[in-house]
Amino acid sequence: MVATAESIRKERAAHAAPSHIALVVAASESVAKRIESYLRNAGHPVRCPWATDLEDVEDALRGGTPDLLICAEGLQTAPIKDVIETVRRQMPDLPVLVLKAQFTPEDRVAALACGASDQVSDEDLRHLRHLELVVLREITQHSRLRELRSLRKRLAEFEARHQQLLAGTQDAVAHIQEGILSDVNPAFAQLLGYTQPDLQSVPLMDLVAPDHQPKVKEYLKLLLRGKNEGKPLECCLLHK
Repeated sequence: MVATAESIRKERAAHAAPSHIALVVAASESVAKRIESYLRNAGHPVRCPWATDLEDVEDALRGGTPDLLICAEGLQTAPIKDVIETVRRQMPDLPVLVLKAQFTPEDRVAALACGASDQVSDEDLRHLRHLELVVLREITQHSRLRELRSLRKRLAEFEARHQQLLAGTQDAVAHIQEGILSDVNPAFAQLLGYTQPDLQSVPLMDLVAPDHQPKVKEYLKLLLRGKNEGKPLECCLLHK
């Protein structure tokens, strides 16, 4: 069956155990079945849906979220260059492997220069073992990259909400990194008679009353060592 976004989603739903999808673009479905059979017999839960042309690839990428794409070289219906361009447009992080029965170092360099992650072969067991290792490497890297992008997105959303809360609260709040004010909210700046930009990158000790500085320094030392036992710090800050 030619792969589509819907068929890839059904593949994932049909297997309770975690599995990966390696979309294989080739003239014959037997190529995809051969690769899938080898990987699964080696103990890797990898499914290999099959695509024959560029239109199939576009449809499979449209919401199908494969973990890897393996494209046979020399397909008139799916030239390597066009496949890679399509992937970069729809799923920029998706690794692409170029499949060729026999290839030279020059062929591999050409594949890398075209934007592929590597070149592989399914010619014999030795080549299939190499393909297995490359597939596992690329799937792992792709999974980590997707996780990193997801975490970065969540972090950005958290920071945006955090900034909104800081800006709206009437409590004076200051962020301090290595003894330097990295951020303050309007209430904190107003409390000391400053504007927010005035307090950016100002050393905390410049704002602490001289007779309170020893106490603050000692408190910060205990805090960094985790020995302050959660006790609050009371001190006087200087108004502008």
